[in-house]
Amino acid sequence: MWDTMATREQKLEAKRRYYQKNKNKLNAESRELNTRLRYEKKNFIIESLGSKCCKCGTTECLEIDHINPGLKKDRRCLYVCSWDRIKSEMDNLQLLCSACHHERSQLQKDASWFYFKNLPLEEQNKIMKQFEQEGSNLPSWSPQDKGQ
Repeated sequence: MWDTMATREQKLEAKRRYYQKNKNKLNAESRELNTRLRYEKKNFIIESLGSKCCKCGTTECLEIDHINPGLKKDRRCLYVCSWDRIKSEMDNLQLLCSACHHERSQLQKDASWFYFKNLPLEEQNKIMKQFEQEGSNLPSWSPQDKGQ
């Protein structure tokens, strides 16, 4: 009986040979599965949020927007995250059409610039130095956090 059982190394080598022989098929199946899961997650989010733009009401070109971008868990697209992570962020999401989403994003950038340019120069330099050192790993903050 023990003679018929392959050693761990033999099993691993057999798996390697199988993968090398079938890697194109296995990779295509994996891509197909991942694509299907991304679409399922996107459709779940869209349906859960009412399937229309919360600003203008259109059902075309819908995009998912974080209401408070500072509450994002990380920068990855939600479609590649776990179902639990998606469900935990649903209260911070809204649907916008691409035009409304672009308008909102531009307003957020303009507001950020307004607050930044009105900071004292030493505060501006401090923030720029932090970004230079830490990049996008900085914690989120708002003017309310700074007592302004």
